[in-house]
Amino acid sequence: MKMRLSIRISALVAALISSGVGAFTLVAWILGRWKLAPLGENSLFMAPIHGLLLITLSGVLVARLLWPASRLINLGKCTALSLTTCLTLAELLRSQWAVRLHWDSWHFGLTSEFAVAFLGRMNPFTSVVLLLAVLSLWTQGTWFARFLPLRQVGALATAAGLLIGAVGVLAHATGTPLGYQSGDMLLTLPAALALTALFTSLILIDHGNQLRRLWQHDERSQDVPGQLTRFFTPSTILALTGLVIAIGGAGIYYLRNVQTEFREGIDERLHAIASLKVEQIAAWQHERLADAAVAATAPNLAEFLAQPDPASESQSPRWVSLNNYLETLRATYDYRQIVLINRKLEVVATFPFGTFWDHSLPVGAQTEISQATEPITMELHHGRGADLHLDLISPLRNQRDGNFEGAILLRVDMNKLLLPFLEKWPASGTTGKTLLVQRDGDAVIFVNHLHQDGDSDLPLRLPLSSPNLLSAKALTKKIEGVYEGNNYRGAPALGYAIPIRGTAWTIIAEIERAEAFVPAAEKSRQILIALALILILVGVFVRSWWHQTQQRSTQRQLAAERSAHAASKRLSLVMRHANDAILLFDDTLHIVEANDTAIAL
Repeated sequence: MKMRLSIRISALVAALISSGVGAFTLVAWILGRWKLAPLGENSLFMAPIHGLLLITLSGVLVARLLWPASRLINLGKCTALSLTTCLTLAELLRSQWAVRLHWDSWHFGLTSEFAVAFLGRMNPFTSVVLLLAVLSLWTQGTWFARFLPLRQVGALATAAGLLIGAVGVLAHATGTPLGYQSGDMLLTLPAALALTALFTSLILIDHGNQLRRLWQHDERSQDVPGQLTRFFTPSTILALTGLVIAIGGAGIYYLRNVQTEFREGIDERLHAIASLKVEQIAAWQHERLADAAVAATAPNLAEFLAQPDPASESQSPRWVSLNNYLETLRATYDYRQIVLINRKLEVVATFPFGTFWDHSLPVGAQTEISQATEPITMELHHGRGADLHLDLISPLRNQRDGNFEGAILLRVDMNKLLLPFLEKWPASGTTGKTLLVQRDGDAVIFVNHLHQDGDSDLPLRLPLSSPNLLSAKALTKKIEGVYEGNNYRGAPALGYAIPIRGTAWTIIAEIERAEAFVPAAEKSRQILIALALILILVGVFVRSWWHQTQQRSTQRQLAAERSAHAASKRLSLVMRHANDAILLFDDTLHIVEANDTAIAL
């Protein structure tokens, strides 16, 4: 059947849109501009091989539309389809074969608004959708089109592909891309748009004339059983389409509002948890600094440090009293070590008495200690091995002239005194964590006792330049707020960061997306199910209305036929028994019928 010009133009435009998106993708990758800025900051390009395959498939459609009878074009079409089939299967099966393809150099991961898109490599889901398009094209206009079952399979593949593309666009419109909960974006927005256009073109080529007859009130279809076209007039179709769009638009608007409120709720909970931990750390730090101030008031401490050789006083009653006082303080408040430092910043004594001092004061700490007038907190630093120290230092000054006489250092065991209550997540869940991070040059130090790949050395260090690392973003910006990115395990996460005043620390309340959005996904699923049920009810109502209309029309037609039959029967009786001669002539004046009186004459 010859395709109408309007349908051919519509199919051609849809194919050109699909190929245009593919060409734009290739140009963007070649030029290094992989972000699709007009669609928003979080909109990502599809893989370059995906763009190339879309151009190929769209080119096959355009060639079929413009030169449907050309043998050379048909040969080129089969060649292009064969090549596309091989490349798509290679992309689909690459994970099983572990084969490295040439375009893998473009592959890297990036987190968008809701999910991780692995740019440069076509994921298996997209490969399956493209195979549906290839299957549909193989069953259109080729040798396989001779077989009705294959054509039916091709039609099903086209319908399935169009549905997947439309659902992908709708998912992006509602803010929940397919697969966002699992941390993988099955279809980027450009890919969903391009596939929708591609399958639309396929449907127009295959079923365009049928759709046009359904749209137009074609007189030639008036005798179709059930009088379908008499009911689905253009005005009826427009009304039903408007109703479906209104219901779908209202559902999408409500869904987006629900998701926005849910996301704001997540941000508020993370903010509350981070604020709670900051208050706890501030209270803990204030308490420990108070301990350092109290330790500085130990009896005979200043006199002991003022001695030319304090070590010679180790057997004196004054030393014994000081030793007992500081040892009691250390044991009571569970400090790892107390160190006495003289005015030359040399270690005089350690408590427990005689324990090893690893000389692990941070670089530049001497100047800060000698100039301090109140207890100070030093930056986290390493001792020997994997231990991480936090030192509280209270300077000792001569009460008469204020000169620096020395200092007392309280070394904190972070595993015992800070991290236990810091790591408690005050909510349900398994991936929620409170992280205490600190910048150390070009690295991020995770103070928490984190487990990664079965190893638990303290602290975990990651490069500050790690791509999309959430904690690196927070330390770089040094601004309180919500951050998105990957956690230390590489999983997509949400976090709220608050820099702690007076320290180099930043607290981050963090939870993985896969867990955070489970309630949102469930709520979205319920809304979508409700929306689908509403549309189904509309369809049932329309079908019932159409059935009742057909019944009424059939009843009126049967009543009219009975009335006409009765009138015809009465007229026949009148003619047969009339006393006058009655003759019926056709347009050529031939006698068609005569009554009994006319025959008797």
